[in-house]
Amino acid sequence: TGEPTWAHALGLSANLAAIGVDPAGRAAGILFAAPKHLGDPEALGKAFGEEIAGLAAGVEKLYQLRVATRANPTEQNEVLRKMVLGMVEDVRVVLIRLASRTQTLRWFSKNKVVEKERVEYARETLDLYAPLANRLGVFQLKWELEDLSFRFLEPDLYKKIAAMLDERRLERQQYIERTIFLLKE
Repeated sequence: TGEPTWAHALGLSANLAAIGVDPAGRAAGILFAAPKHLGDPEALGKAFGEEIAGLAAGVEKLYQLRVATRANPTEQNEVLRKMVLGMVEDVRVVLIRLASRTQTLRWFSKNKVVEKERVEYARETLDLYAPLANRLGVFQLKWELEDLSFRFLEPDLYKKIAAMLDERRLERQQYIERTIFLLKE
C-alpha cells in the first residue's frame, strides 16, 4: 500500500491492544512482516518463542490465501470466510489480520493513494473483513472497517451524512449532559 512497515506494525499492535489481545498476539502483530523478510523461518521462533512465531506465520498464510483468491472475490467471499475461520489454529491470527486491515484503511484515509486501490480494498473489506469481525464479535473493528470502507466507496454520501451528524452534535451533547444530570440527581 505504500505505508511504511514499521508504522503499520505499530498501528496494528495498538488496534490489538484496544480490543484486548494478549501480549503474545500484540508482539506477533508487530512482527507480522518478519516471516516474509527472514531467510530462516526458525529465526523468529528462536528470537521470540514458538507461540509468537506461529502467530506471525499464520498471518502470512492468511495473506497468501487472500492473494490467491483475489482474482474472483465475489464468488469466493463466503467460502473464504469459512476457510479462514476453519484453517486458523488460533483466532488471534484472524484478529491480527483484522487489525492490519483497519490500520491500512486508516492510512488510506490520511494519505494520497490511487483511488482504484482504495476502492478495491474498501470493497474487499466490506465483503470479507467486516463480516469476519462481526462473526467474531469484534464490533469496535467491525464498525471502523465499515465506516472507512463506506467513506471510500460512497464519498459524497459519506460527507453528506457526516455534515448532518455534525449539525446535530451540539443538540446530542446537550441531551447527554441533561441525562447525566438527571441520573446524578
